[in-house]
Amino acid sequence: MVWYKRSSYYPGKRILIIGGSSGLGLSLAKDAKSRGCKVTITARSLSSMEALQKEYALLSVDITDEKSVASLPTDFDMIFCCAGYALPSLAKDIEILQVERQLNCNFLGPVRVYLHFLQSASPKHRKHLVLIASTLALHSFGGYGMYAPSKAALSSFYEAVECESSMQGLDLSIYYVSTIQSPGFIEEQKHKPLFTKKIEGSSMGTDSLPDNRAKHLLDSLPSTRIVYSDFITRLFSKSAHICSLADIFAVIISPVFWLGFKIFSYYMTHKYYPKTAKNNGLKKKE
Repeated sequence: MVWYKRSSYYPGKRILIIGGSSGLGLSLAKDAKSRGCKVTITARSLSSMEALQKEYALLSVDITDEKSVASLPTDFDMIFCCAGYALPSLAKDIEILQVERQLNCNFLGPVRVYLHFLQSASPKHRKHLVLIASTLALHSFGGYGMYAPSKAALSSFYEAVECESSMQGLDLSIYYVSTIQSPGFIEEQKHKPLFTKKIEGSSMGTDSLPDNRAKHLLDSLPSTRIVYSDFITRLFSKSAHICSLADIFAVIISPVFWLGFKIFSYYMTHKYYPKTAKNNGLKKKE
């Protein structure tokens, strides 16, 4: 990613915020507008955004529905996919239906958005899609057996397609964000086991306010693809299970191995990628 000065990166950009009626999405909309962006926000229902119609362009979209996503206009420079939710529970209370719903919204939804905008991107007309993951996508703990896998899947998807997407003209970023004191979080608290609340209690400082989480993301994006909301989340990203001496040795050498592997995988992708795809030969939507 090219490094930009923050002051010159955002002015004039056309930004779409999917899931922008509250929480992180709404804070991103306010902050982006203050930086000179032309902001459009979406929610499943336009009625939930009536108070915002004087400030932003509004669209209705449901990312769990492919036809709804396909109806989105594509004339945006940046897209933030903020829609998602968590339903915590004890392990014994996990329900397959709820697992499927969270996967559909938190993982398949962003994938639908990704595929939609990939079709309209090209090396000459680049776009930038920002995926919102979670600290729990890196390592999880009790209470999030239904939610964490959906964000872990999104993280894995990002790693799998980031290089190819850039070659096609769609730059990807991912935000590993910890607790956000949003309306969705308040709803989470109603279902959350007590021990889960105790574990994550330390993440409830002022940094967890939506405005602060949004500012950190926008400040970081001009210079990095992967953004961590705080140092604890960064530690999560570098952590591993240690059960033996072999694991300790692996932890010591893993940074060197991982750097080498990333360079190797990028090189092989660029060298052997199909020429037709390099020329943006993806089949366009009719």
